[in-house]
Amino acid sequence: MRVTWKHSAARGERGMREKRLAVFAVVAVLICAAVLPRPALSAEGNIIAYPSTSAPVLLRPGDYFEAGLECGSAARITRVSLRPGAGTGAQPVLVSKAFDCREHKRLTLAAPVDAPVGLYDFCVERKKGEGAETVCRGHAVSVVQEFKPAFRFVVLTDFHVGDERGGKNNPGIPLQELRAKAMAAVNAARPDFVLLTGDLVYYPTTYEADYAQALREVLDGLKVPAFIVPGNHDLYAMMGLGIDGRTFWAEAFGPRRSAFTYGPFRFIGFNTYNWPPAYSDRLDAALIDAVGSRSLGIMGRGEFEWVKQQLEEARGMNLRPVLFAHHDPMNMSAFAGDDKFPVIQRDEFAKFVRAQGVEYYFFGHTHKNYTREDGDTLYISTGTASSSYLPGEAWSIRIVDVDAAGNLTMRPFVVWTPLVSAGQ
Repeated sequence: MRVTWKHSAARGERGMREKRLAVFAVVAVLICAAVLPRPALSAEGNIIAYPSTSAPVLLRPGDYFEAGLECGSAARITRVSLRPGAGTGAQPVLVSKAFDCREHKRLTLAAPVDAPVGLYDFCVERKKGEGAETVCRGHAVSVVQEFKPAFRFVVLTDFHVGDERGGKNNPGIPLQELRAKAMAAVNAARPDFVLLTGDLVYYPTTYEADYAQALREVLDGLKVPAFIVPGNHDLYAMMGLGIDGRTFWAEAFGPRRSAFTYGPFRFIGFNTYNWPPAYSDRLDAALIDAVGSRSLGIMGRGEFEWVKQQLEEARGMNLRPVLFAHHDPMNMSAFAGDDKFPVIQRDEFAKFVRAQGVEYYFFGHTHKNYTREDGDTLYISTGTASSSYLPGEAWSIRIVDVDAAGNLTMRPFVVWTPLVSAGQ
């Protein structure tokens, strides 16, 4: 599901657009209710398609954005609100009154002009039988004072909830505490946003607990919006046990891809683990080893066409494309696909990236900090935040500064132990 939003080019446009809001007129008032803990996920799945935890929207007070709902069995929506994080002392901000979800699945909304700057959950309250239910997408809306000409973002990757391999490097270190240190390091860098490039969990037999824990750590730990794409460990299947990582991802985080604009750049995040369950089944070791899906990525044709469309739109907007994903082409399988699963082979995808003039491609997966060049494209690998790492590496994040002229400078930042060989 693609996430889009609109920014007012001038305050004078607002009057014209307000006429089109109709039922969804903005109510710039604060709800006089106590801030509650985040509601549990809906029993029938999260009905909020976008904005979401994995694909948030950044906007200024008064800016417009789009939202999409999948109504489920309860069609009567009583209100839509932006809910600040628990413990902030702030109150939820109402952005829509009651409506029928069957008639209005896609909404044009706006943050009130006096909405406080901050990170919000996007919440929908709906009738459920004789009662009511509130479902939210955590950290789905970020209200900012301005879009800065010079800005900073952080790349965070491979923190692997449920993976004990990180303990091999330094036995006795609590890995949850280590992940918290990584989150704290991100916050201390004061970035405008985060690119989280996958492998949030580890193994499908513990997906239920680990996805819940990963979501909790992201929402409780990060104080800035994060654009999140999945890695191979997030999307495994165990068909005989009815386990499909794609379902867990959708429920916890939302879409597996997104695109957004900041400054002169169009950031395009996509899923490089497009293997269908028949090819990602961890119960079929012989098959996944034969095709390479135990670790390697793959570009399904559908995902490729979406990336291609995003790059075309970026050119149309005169924006410089930046790609972010879990795998780079060198870490994709050589599997040629079949009639049921058409793919773009890794060499073809690498050639496509070169031809499109992509300047930067951020990725994870390798647990190493390094860069490499391919034509005019700089590929940037960021090390793991809390899993196993190779000699000369350390648990780290990557800080990227963009100046007002659009020039990038970047460096790895060590979360715990000294980085002996930082790369670039």
